[in-house]
Order: sequence, then C-alpha cells, then structure tokens
Amino acid sequence: MAAGSGQRTSIDRLTLVEEIRRVFARSPIFRDAVISHPSQGPGGEVTVDLRCDHRPTVLRVTAPSDEEAFAILHERVSAMVEIERDPRVSFRA
Repeated sequence: MAAGSGQRTSIDRLTLVEEIRRVFARSPIFRDAVISHPSQGPGGEVTVDLRCDHRPTVLRVTAPSDEEAFAILHERVSAMVEIERDPRVSFRA
C-alpha cells in the first residue's frame, strides 16, 4: 500500500479531524475512538495518539507538523477501516 504523502493537499487540522470522525462513524471498531491533542516533542515533531475504548494507544503518528500528523492519521485510519470492511477479513476480540 502506498503512503500517498506526495498526493496530500494542504488541508487544515479541523477539516482533517472531521474527515477522520466520518471514517470512524463507518466502523464498529473505531466508533468510540479518541484522538489526542497534538503534543510537540523536543525536536519540534508533533505526536498524535489514537485510543479506542479507553485502552492504551492503538496508533501513534509522529510528523513534522500538526497538519501532517493528522493527514497521516487520516490515511492510516481510512486504510484500516477499509480492511475491516473487507468480507474476507475477520476481527476477533
């Protein structure tokens, strides 16, 4: 699967979060997912965490900016929901 980062357009963080939430709404696994506020590391990188059902972090994205971190999160979550919706794939608790 290609990351697609070169095709990404500049979209503001709020728009990306709204898009991510629409993706979550299509998924029983991610319906109650929580996205952390971006935190900035000592090197200036930004980290965003994804948690489900008050469990530890499911996915952590680190990128040079907020927008890039949320764009990457959107790509990853979209891919995971597409896999989840594939009838050939089975998720078990």
